[in-house]
Amino acid sequence: QLKFNAPIGLQFHTGYNHFTDALGGKVRFVPIRIGAMGYIYQDLIFVYVDSGISFFYSPTTGTKQSGFSLGCGAGYKIPLSNKQLVQYQSCIWLFI
Repeated sequence: QLKFNAPIGLQFHTGYNHFTDALGGKVRFVPIRIGAMGYIYQDLIFVYVDSGISFFYSPTTGTKQSGFSLGCGAGYKIPLSNKQLVQYQSCIWLFI
């Protein structure tokens, strides 16, 4: 995350998600996205939107797919010290 001024920042998001779906199948999902953040309360509560590409793989079905993805969400930061923090984030992803 990079903060430009008081209410606006830039976020680069990447990750690896591995979980079991509702039917018991394994799913792997890797998003790579960039977007904007808006700070609602000081630097602690924020919302964001981002877009980029994502990679999806289901070892259960053998399905592989990659394509454009969108994400949006909100979060809360808990400062631990000057250079450390814990961040909780909730998001919704749309894979196209």
